Amino acid sequence: MFFNYPVIVLTTIDSNHCKKFSQSLIQSSLAACVNIFSGVNSIYKWNNELINEQECLLLIKTTSRSIKSLKEFFKENHPYELPEFIELKVNASEGYSNWLLKMTKQSIN
Repeated sequence: MFFNYPVIVLTTIDSNHCKKFSQSLIQSSLAACVNIFSGVNSIYKWNNELINEQECLLLIKTTSRSIKSLKEFFKENHPYELPEFIELKVNASEGYSNWLLKMTKQSIN
């Protein structure tokens, strides 16, 4: 049984911060890879106001054991008052899972 498994965390962030935020995740070994999707149009309600803005969507590839530290990183480094943090457990190939664990400096058990 795996006690440490691959996870993808989704978040959005303004384009001025996306690269630096992503690089910091990799440098701190909280993520093995971050995919940046630029030019995402987000529409939502905030403080009773309809917001329509361009953001970046980040796919953060990490592990279940990194989630607590990742949430702390978000509190300290994400520029939004209430950042999106959607955690998805994923199935990955054995080779990719091992690479993911190696890049986040963790073991499977």
